[in-house]
Amino acid sequence: MGMIGNGIIGGSWSGGPVANPILLPDGSADAPSLTFASSPTLGIHKVNANNVGFGLGSAHVGLGQSGIVVQNMTLPIGWGTLGVSFDTLLYRDGAPDTLALKNGNNDQTQRWYGANGAYYQVKTQSELLTIAAAANTPTTMTVPIYATVQGVAVYVETVIPTAATFTVTLTTQGTTLNNAAVSTAQGSTDLGNNNCPVKSTSAQTITITPNLTPAEATGKVRIVLMYTIPNAPTS
Repeated sequence: MGMIGNGIIGGSWSGGPVANPILLPDGSADAPSLTFASSPTLGIHKVNANNVGFGLGSAHVGLGQSGIVVQNMTLPIGWGTLGVSFDTLLYRDGAPDTLALKNGNNDQTQRWYGANGAYYQVKTQSELLTIAAAANTPTTMTVPIYATVQGVAVYVETVIPTAATFTVTLTTQGTTLNNAAVSTAQGSTDLGNNNCPVKSTSAQTITITPNLTPAEATGKVRIVLMYTIPNAPTS
């Protein structure tokens, strides 16, 4: 059993404040100098003269004079409850100089604030739409009034019967968003940025219109709406 200052190592702490520095070996990312019996790769180590590393098992975070660095390229910076769940995640998205706000398949929102509550917002909304046995099918989700639509991308998850192609339009304005007639075959895609950016003049849905009325309501199209919208100051 060893001593630190007036305290005890190996039993319970019983002394007063530590009078001298606690000197640890440098350690390494895989063998931290301060760690835990049940998780020996979880702990703190010295990276170099001005940087401290935090080993997190398979990932590492560095803290030093140059800033905070996530050394595992796929590790996100998250907000939520540590070790439980995160609702907002920031990633280096697979390539240098690429930053992504991504949380599984959840739609995301980014805001840049101005004075007194004003902000500029970039947002996505998505829906897996079952195509009705009808001339057209509107989405449940709506494009907000005054939003500037940057694109409405689509992916055919399940083939749409009878029809060969379909179009994507803003329901009220009738603006065509697909770049070409989209095939009804499974796996077909379109970026949906034709005639974009376009301002939405009302709160409106998005309409899928097959070239022929489907015989059955079995086709499914994933629709991802991407838009920007400002928010006015409150005072």
